[in-house]
Amino acid sequence: MKKIKKYNIDYGQYKSKLKIYNDELKIYKSQGKKEYNRYVRLQRIQNCINNSADYFQNKDYKQGYTHSFFKKVLTSRFGKNIYENLSLEKSSLNLIRDYYNDNNDREIDYYVTDFTYIKNNLKIDIEIDEPYSIKTRTPYHLNDSQRNKFFTDKNWVVIRFSESQIIEQSHECCAAIELIAEGILSGDLEIISKGKSFVRKERKWHEGNIDDLIKGRYREKCLQKFEILKQNPDYGKSKFVMHPITGEFR
Repeated sequence: MKKIKKYNIDYGQYKSKLKIYNDELKIYKSQGKKEYNRYVRLQRIQNCINNSADYFQNKDYKQGYTHSFFKKVLTSRFGKNIYENLSLEKSSLNLIRDYYNDNNDREIDYYVTDFTYIKNNLKIDIEIDEPYSIKTRTPYHLNDSQRNKFFTDKNWVVIRFSESQIIEQSHECCAAIELIAEGILSGDLEIISKGKSFVRKERKWHEGNIDDLIKGRYREKCLQKFEILKQNPDYGKSKFVMHPITGEFR
């Protein structure tokens, strides 16, 4: 009986794989290699999306100066697709404390997103990166690879913007999120590439230049500009941005 049961399971898996193969072969023959590659890519993407880790609502004890401003911009653009302060399952407590430069006894054994964009089960962690603390002069975000990996290993996407990009290009940041999500859900690499290059790049800070940024009061100057921009009643309000491929304004 066990052998028959195993045979039925194996045969079922074989039929499923055979169907996938025949579907892919049909597309390759009828539409060519480019569409075939796109189809296979889309199937793999959809599989990752379907198996992305679930989340729960958390509370982030640390919010930067631009957090509430960008929240308004994001919710104005994306509405209910935007969530705030979500977490996945527990990670290493020491790892989290090291990331947040925190030695206190508070409960911080979860990574917490600044914002999350969710559409058709695609989950994108959106982060605002500040170069250093105004109060303590402690550098931030010198190496986010471990944190990024924590999310990407669970089939989430991570998009990071610098604080100055949020201040100067908030609507372009929204357009980048929209394009990357569109490209992922459609399996279109060109749209993803356009999304990744839509926001004007900023030089990455690192251990070799962060002291110069702190001494030069780089962040203070950015936030001074932010305070001036906020005096304009139209600052941060929704505006249309042209789609780089279709030419449509959104």
